[in-house]
Amino acid sequence: MITEYPFPSLPQALVEVALKLGFTITEEEAKEFAQQSTQKNTIKDIVSTKIEIINPQIKNNYYEKKKIISNSIKYNSGDKLSSDATYNLDSLLSMNIISSKPSKIVINTKEYDTKNWTDLCIKFVLFLIENNYLTESNLPIYTYSENKKYFINKEAKHENPERDGKWVKVGNLFIDVKYNANNHVKNILKTLNFLNIKNDIDIKIKLS
Repeated sequence: MITEYPFPSLPQALVEVALKLGFTITEEEAKEFAQQSTQKNTIKDIVSTKIEIINPQIKNNYYEKKKIISNSIKYNSGDKLSSDATYNLDSLLSMNIISSKPSKIVINTKEYDTKNWTDLCIKFVLFLIENNYLTESNLPIYTYSENKKYFINKEAKHENPERDGKWVKVGNLFIDVKYNANNHVKNILKTLNFLNIKNDIDIKIKLS
């Protein structure tokens, strides 16, 4: 029958983990914590307990990092966004907006109410046409992924006619709106870059 702690390498591992977190413990202290832990305890639980005992400043830093990571996960999982905020296109790229709808697009000084992402893309393309940023001579304009698909074209078809799409007529042009929210944003950015006007046009979007 084994009476000694059965895993002599575990205390050494705890010492190494502690060092990586910025403090030191002896192998005897690590062994004591390991022996006192139940089967439900994990190394993280043991180290967390040691942090509380050994150094309040390290404890605060440790839990602050955990809080930042936790908030980041919540943010990326699609938490409700502020109803009063507007976001530029680059900011939207780093956000999870799959379940969000745009209620307004602001282009330079002009504001347009929008019902959904299709409506927003229509308003965006109309602005480009009405302000002479976009003409038939600029077409076709590919989607963000290219892949033989057009975002804007003279006719309702892609470079590869077998690729599907949901085409909407805007003026004399057609736009494919069969995309999720994130990819709509990417298509808008692709268009601005293709027309070389990204630095001339300030776009902000309000989400709901």
